[in-house]
Amino acid sequence: MITSAIIDSRESTAVKRLTFGGIPTTVMALDAGDLMATCDDGSILLIERKTPSDLLSTLGKKRFFPQVERMIEVTPWCYVVITGQLYRNRDGNVTVKGAGHTGWNYDAVQGALLTAQEMGAGVIYCGPDDYEAAVIRLCNRDRSIKRVQPARETALLSEGEQVIAALPGIGPVRVAALVDALGPNVAGILEWLTNLEDKRKVAGVEDGTKHAVKTALGLEGELIKVLPWTAQESSYTPNGGFIAAADVAAIQYLEEVSK
Repeated sequence: MITSAIIDSRESTAVKRLTFGGIPTTVMALDAGDLMATCDDGSILLIERKTPSDLLSTLGKKRFFPQVERMIEVTPWCYVVITGQLYRNRDGNVTVKGAGHTGWNYDAVQGALLTAQEMGAGVIYCGPDDYEAAVIRLCNRDRSIKRVQPARETALLSEGEQVIAALPGIGPVRVAALVDALGPNVAGILEWLTNLEDKRKVAGVEDGTKHAVKTALGLEGELIKVLPWTAQESSYTPNGGFIAAADVAAIQYLEEVSK
Protein backbone atom coordinates (compact mmCIF):
# COMPACT_ATOMS: atom_id res chain seq x y z
CA MET A 1 0.00 0.00 0.00
CA ILE A 2 1.27 3.47 -0.88
CA THR A 3 2.27 5.56 2.16
CA SER A 4 3.89 8.68 0.67
CA ALA A 5 4.91 10.12 -2.67
CA ILE A 6 7.32 12.63 -4.16
CA ILE A 7 6.14 14.22 -7.41
CA ASP A 8 8.70 15.66 -9.79
CA SER A 9 8.56 19.46 -9.91
CA ARG A 10 8.54 19.41 -13.73
CA GLU A 11 5.21 17.59 -13.83
CA SER A 12 2.01 19.36 -14.84
CA THR A 13 -0.01 21.30 -12.28
CA ALA A 14 -2.76 18.69 -12.46
CA VAL A 15 -0.37 15.89 -11.55
CA LYS A 16 1.19 17.93 -8.74
CA ARG A 17 -2.26 18.25 -7.17
CA LEU A 18 -2.84 14.49 -6.96
CA THR A 19 -3.10 13.05 -3.44
CA PHE A 20 -3.13 9.29 -4.22
CA GLY A 21 -5.86 8.60 -1.71
CA GLY A 22 -4.86 11.28 0.79
CA ILE A 23 -1.27 10.27 1.55
CA PRO A 24 1.48 12.82 2.29
CA THR A 25 2.93 14.17 -0.97
CA THR A 26 5.89 16.40 -1.73
CA VAL A 27 6.83 18.24 -4.92
CA MET A 28 10.53 18.45 -5.70
CA ALA A 29 12.98 17.73 -8.53
CA LEU A 30 13.71 14.03 -8.96
CA ASP A 31 16.92 12.71 -10.49
CA ALA A 32 15.03 9.74 -11.93
CA GLY A 33 11.37 9.19 -12.76
CA ASP A 34 8.37 11.47 -12.46
CA LEU A 35 7.09 10.03 -9.19
CA MET A 36 8.72 8.22 -6.27
CA ALA A 37 6.35 6.28 -4.03
CA THR A 38 7.07 4.50 -0.75
CA CYS A 39 4.99 1.53 0.33
CA ASP A 40 4.14 -0.08 3.64
CA ASP A 41 6.29 -3.13 2.79
CA GLY A 42 9.37 -0.88 2.60
CA SER A 43 9.55 -0.88 -1.20
CA ILE A 44 10.33 2.24 -3.22
CA LEU A 45 8.64 2.58 -6.61
CA LEU A 46 9.80 4.91 -9.38
CA ILE A 47 7.35 5.77 -12.14
CA GLU A 48 8.05 7.51 -15.44
CA ARG A 49 4.78 8.96 -16.73
CA LYS A 50 4.46 9.23 -20.50
CA THR A 51 1.69 10.46 -22.71
CA PRO A 52 1.86 8.64 -26.08
CA SER A 53 3.21 11.79 -27.76
CA ASP A 54 5.80 12.30 -25.02
CA LEU A 55 6.92 8.69 -25.36
CA LEU A 56 7.55 9.10 -29.08
CA SER A 57 9.31 12.41 -28.51
CA THR A 58 11.74 10.96 -25.93
CA LEU A 59 12.40 7.98 -28.20
CA GLY A 60 13.22 10.36 -31.06
CA LYS A 61 15.56 12.39 -28.86
CA LYS A 62 17.22 9.21 -27.55
CA ARG A 63 16.27 10.11 -23.99
CA PHE A 64 13.95 7.20 -23.22
CA PHE A 65 16.46 4.45 -22.42
CA PRO A 66 18.69 6.74 -20.29
CA GLN A 67 15.56 7.63 -18.28
CA VAL A 68 14.84 3.94 -17.72
CA GLU A 69 18.46 3.24 -16.83
CA ARG A 70 18.48 5.95 -14.17
CA MET A 71 15.36 4.47 -12.58
CA ILE A 72 16.66 0.90 -12.37
CA GLU A 73 19.85 2.17 -10.72
CA VAL A 74 17.68 3.44 -7.85
CA THR A 75 15.18 0.61 -7.29
CA PRO A 76 14.14 -2.71 -8.84
CA TRP A 77 10.52 -1.53 -8.72
CA CYS A 78 10.33 0.90 -11.63
CA TYR A 79 7.63 1.38 -14.23
CA VAL A 80 6.77 3.31 -17.36
CA VAL A 81 3.11 4.32 -17.24
CA ILE A 82 1.72 5.36 -20.64
CA THR A 83 -1.40 7.48 -20.21
CA GLY A 84 -3.08 6.67 -23.49
CA GLN A 85 -2.96 4.18 -26.36
CA LEU A 86 -0.70 3.69 -29.33
CA TYR A 87 -2.65 2.48 -32.38
CA ARG A 88 -1.35 0.65 -35.45
CA ASN A 89 -2.72 1.85 -38.77
CA ARG A 90 -2.96 -0.16 -41.99
CA ASP A 91 0.52 0.94 -43.06
CA GLY A 92 2.06 -0.42 -39.85
CA ASN A 93 2.69 3.02 -38.38
CA VAL A 94 1.67 4.50 -35.04
CA THR A 95 -1.33 6.75 -34.67
CA VAL A 96 -2.12 8.61 -31.47
CA LYS A 97 -5.50 9.91 -30.45
CA GLY A 98 -5.59 13.65 -31.05
CA ALA A 99 -2.35 13.64 -33.06
CA GLY A 100 -3.14 11.36 -35.99
CA HIS A 101 -0.31 9.73 -37.91
CA THR A 102 3.07 10.05 -36.22
CA GLY A 103 5.45 8.54 -38.78
CA TRP A 104 6.69 6.03 -36.21
CA ASN A 105 6.75 2.34 -37.08
CA TYR A 106 4.47 0.51 -34.67
CA ASP A 107 6.68 -2.58 -34.37
CA ALA A 108 9.74 -0.45 -33.66
CA VAL A 109 7.96 1.36 -30.82
CA GLN A 110 6.71 -1.88 -29.32
CA GLY A 111 10.25 -3.23 -29.58
CA ALA A 112 11.54 -0.22 -27.63
CA LEU A 113 8.98 -0.89 -24.90
CA LEU A 114 10.04 -4.54 -24.77
CA THR A 115 13.65 -3.40 -24.38
CA ALA A 116 12.61 -1.23 -21.43
CA GLN A 117 10.99 -4.26 -19.81
CA GLU A 118 14.06 -6.39 -20.48
CA MET A 119 16.13 -3.68 -18.78
CA GLY A 120 13.93 -4.10 -15.70
CA ALA A 121 11.13 -1.52 -16.00
CA GLY A 122 7.54 -2.68 -16.25
CA VAL A 123 5.36 -0.98 -18.89
CA ILE A 124 1.64 -0.46 -18.40
CA TYR A 125 -1.08 1.61 -20.05
CA CYS A 126 -3.84 3.57 -18.40
CA GLY A 127 -6.36 6.21 -19.41
CA PRO A 128 -5.45 9.92 -19.23
CA ASP A 129 -7.71 10.30 -16.17
CA ASP A 130 -6.63 7.01 -14.57
CA TYR A 131 -3.00 7.83 -13.69
CA GLU A 132 -3.62 8.34 -9.97
CA ALA A 133 -5.48 5.04 -9.67
CA ALA A 134 -2.82 3.27 -11.77
CA VAL A 135 -0.10 4.41 -9.34
CA ILE A 136 -2.13 3.12 -6.40
CA ARG A 137 -2.64 -0.23 -8.16
CA LEU A 138 1.10 -0.58 -8.75
CA CYS A 139 1.86 0.20 -5.12
CA ASN A 140 -0.73 -2.30 -3.91
CA ARG A 141 0.83 -5.18 -5.83
CA ASP A 142 2.30 -8.11 -3.92
CA ARG A 143 6.10 -7.92 -4.16
CA SER A 144 6.92 -11.09 -2.22
CA ILE A 145 9.10 -13.77 -3.87
CA LYS A 146 7.16 -16.26 -5.97
CA ARG A 147 8.22 -19.45 -7.72
CA VAL A 148 5.97 -19.95 -10.72
CA GLN A 149 5.73 -22.49 -13.52
CA PRO A 150 4.08 -20.84 -16.52
CA ALA A 151 3.45 -22.50 -19.88
CA ARG A 152 6.74 -21.12 -21.17
CA GLU A 153 9.59 -22.17 -18.94
CA THR A 154 10.93 -19.32 -16.83
CA ALA A 155 12.83 -19.10 -13.57
CA LEU A 156 12.21 -16.60 -10.79
CA LEU A 157 15.09 -17.19 -8.41
CA SER A 158 15.79 -16.07 -4.86
CA GLU A 159 19.02 -14.18 -4.24
CA GLY A 160 20.72 -17.37 -2.99
CA GLU A 161 19.51 -19.34 -6.00
CA GLN A 162 20.87 -16.64 -8.29
CA VAL A 163 24.33 -17.20 -6.75
CA ILE A 164 24.11 -20.93 -7.48
CA ALA A 165 22.71 -20.34 -10.99
CA ALA A 166 25.70 -18.14 -11.84
CA LEU A 167 28.16 -21.00 -11.31
CA PRO A 168 29.49 -22.72 -14.47
CA GLY A 169 27.23 -25.43 -15.84
CA ILE A 170 24.34 -24.72 -13.47
CA GLY A 171 21.85 -22.10 -14.67
CA PRO A 172 18.17 -21.76 -13.62
CA VAL A 173 17.06 -25.25 -14.69
CA ARG A 174 19.74 -27.10 -12.70
CA VAL A 175 19.14 -24.82 -9.71
CA ALA A 176 15.62 -26.24 -9.53
CA ALA A 177 17.03 -29.79 -9.70
CA LEU A 178 19.55 -29.00 -6.94
CA VAL A 179 16.89 -27.50 -4.67
CA ASP A 180 14.55 -30.45 -5.27
CA ALA A 181 17.29 -32.98 -4.49
CA LEU A 182 19.23 -31.25 -1.71
CA GLY A 183 16.84 -28.71 -0.21
CA PRO A 184 16.78 -24.91 -0.36
CA ASN A 185 19.86 -24.29 1.80
CA VAL A 186 22.39 -22.56 -0.47
CA ALA A 187 25.36 -23.46 1.75
CA GLY A 188 24.35 -27.13 1.64
CA ILE A 189 24.17 -27.01 -2.16
CA LEU A 190 27.65 -25.45 -2.32
CA GLU A 191 28.94 -28.19 -0.02
CA TRP A 192 27.60 -30.88 -2.37
CA LEU A 193 28.92 -29.11 -5.48
CA THR A 194 32.47 -28.98 -4.07
CA ASN A 195 32.56 -32.51 -2.66
CA LEU A 196 33.35 -35.12 -5.31
CA GLU A 197 33.00 -37.89 -2.72
CA ASP A 198 29.33 -37.12 -2.02
CA LYS A 199 27.49 -39.79 -3.99
CA ARG A 200 24.03 -38.23 -3.87
CA LYS A 201 22.72 -37.78 -7.41
CA VAL A 202 21.23 -34.63 -8.92
CA ALA A 203 19.77 -34.81 -12.41
CA GLY A 204 21.93 -33.00 -14.95
CA VAL A 205 24.83 -32.24 -12.57
CA GLU A 206 27.74 -34.60 -13.10
CA ASP A 207 31.32 -34.65 -11.78
CA GLY A 208 32.51 -32.50 -14.68
CA THR A 209 30.20 -29.72 -13.57
CA LYS A 210 31.39 -30.07 -9.98
CA HIS A 211 35.01 -29.80 -11.14
CA ALA A 212 34.12 -26.62 -13.06
CA VAL A 213 32.42 -25.16 -9.97
CA LYS A 214 35.46 -25.90 -7.80
CA THR A 215 37.75 -24.25 -10.35
CA ALA A 216 35.50 -21.17 -10.51
CA LEU A 217 35.55 -20.91 -6.71
CA GLY A 218 39.34 -21.29 -6.57
CA LEU A 219 39.17 -24.65 -4.79
CA GLU A 220 41.61 -27.43 -5.64
CA GLY A 221 41.85 -30.08 -2.94
CA GLU A 222 39.60 -28.04 -0.66
CA LEU A 223 35.86 -28.30 -0.30
CA ILE A 224 33.15 -26.26 1.38
CA LYS A 225 31.88 -27.82 4.60
CA VAL A 226 28.69 -26.76 6.38
CA LEU A 227 28.92 -27.34 10.13
CA PRO A 228 26.15 -27.31 12.76
CA TRP A 229 25.74 -24.31 15.03
CA THR A 230 24.50 -25.52 18.40
CA ALA A 231 26.53 -23.71 21.06
CA GLN A 232 28.29 -20.40 21.50
CA GLU A 233 31.98 -21.27 21.32
CA SER A 234 35.01 -19.68 19.68
CA SER A 235 38.32 -21.21 18.73
CA TYR A 236 41.39 -20.82 16.57
CA THR A 237 42.19 -23.59 14.13
CA PRO A 238 45.78 -24.90 13.97
CA ASN A 239 46.50 -22.88 10.83
CA GLY A 240 45.42 -19.63 12.46
CA GLY A 241 41.91 -19.37 11.04
CA PHE A 242 39.17 -18.25 13.38
CA ILE A 243 35.81 -19.93 13.94
CA ALA A 244 33.25 -17.81 15.73
CA ALA A 245 30.31 -19.34 17.57
CA ALA A 246 30.76 -22.85 16.20
CA ASP A 247 29.97 -25.82 18.38
CA VAL A 248 32.69 -27.86 20.07
CA ALA A 249 32.20 -30.87 17.79
CA ALA A 250 32.66 -28.65 14.74
CA ILE A 251 35.91 -27.25 16.15
CA GLN A 252 37.21 -30.74 16.87
CA TYR A 253 36.30 -31.79 13.33
CA LEU A 254 38.24 -28.93 11.77
CA GLU A 255 41.23 -29.60 14.00
CA GLU A 256 41.27 -33.19 12.75
CA VAL A 257 40.92 -32.44 9.02
CA SER A 258 43.52 -29.66 9.16
CA LYS A 259 46.26 -31.92 10.52
